[in-house]
Amino acid sequence: MPTALKLKILMEGLQETNERKLSELTKLSVSQIRRCKILLSYPKRFQNMMLAPPSERMKTDFFIELDRIRRPALEDKFEPWLQHGDAESIDVLLQKYESKVIVNVTDFRRIAEIYRAAQKDGKRRRLESEFGKFLEVPEMTIDDLNVPGATFAKEVKEIQRSAKRLVAQLEAAEIEAIASDKDLVRMLNRLWKLLHTKLEAGLLVKVRDEEDDENIN
Repeated sequence: MPTALKLKILMEGLQETNERKLSELTKLSVSQIRRCKILLSYPKRFQNMMLAPPSERMKTDFFIELDRIRRPALEDKFEPWLQHGDAESIDVLLQKYESKVIVNVTDFRRIAEIYRAAQKDGKRRRLESEFGKFLEVPEMTIDDLNVPGATFAKEVKEIQRSAKRLVAQLEAAEIEAIASDKDLVRMLNRLWKLLHTKLEAGLLVKVRDEEDDENIN
């Protein structure tokens, strides 16, 4: 949050908001610039929570991950969010997190997944009804959001299986064999660029516990 406030001064002074240019000026990465801009989008009261003494401070991770649902809800004028108001909706989700109804900040990615799928498949009304309950019932969990078909869990598992298989194949392959096949090199280079783009755009928060990565293996 302190870095975000310094960035705000710079942006206002130079009248510059382009993330690439700001990255060049500050030596911060584009993803860091993006995170700072997300934090600056929150009302002052929530910014102050991130500036409180360590024993009372709210982690920035919570607000960055919450942006995955907050931003589209505001941009799309999502009825349940507007009905409760931005600040109150944030408060409700903050209370759910502090009471462990929402276990991890990355769980907001699951809500964002349901939101996108429901919008795409014409299930917005069902989502509005379910999300309205989610904001009104303190003990209601993400798993209780009942929007049939609005999940990419199957696709995620398939990507995980494919990624594990590819990692094992690459680890076993001789570098000379890979380098000698131009089509394979071209495909791997395409894959590398795609992964870099997807990760930079989506994974704005580092995993808190590095052991989580080990558990995936």
